[in-house]
Amino acid sequence: MRSDVAFMIQTKGIKSGEYGFSSTQYIDLPTGFSKWGYVKYFQHADNYVTVLVFPDGLSGGVLIRQFVLGRGQWETEWKKIDLLDVS
Repeated sequence: MRSDVAFMIQTKGIKSGEYGFSSTQYIDLPTGFSKWGYVKYFQHADNYVTVLVFPDGLSGGVLIRQFVLGRGQWETEWKKIDLLDVS
């Protein structure tokens, strides 16, 4: 996933975006999560990139992680954040 997002930023010039994935076994997602989901990402001014993943079946939550362009590795571990219903 990190390499896909880095490709979109560095090669395609898309500094923030989102995409869905299906039947994709990303090796950098935590084990036990679905091969289906939705990704949002954005590049900060200092080349940090935040990635949010909404895996299918993760009720009310999102996974978040960061990396720095050009370093070739994740800078943080995955964190699960529960989304609150504010209605």
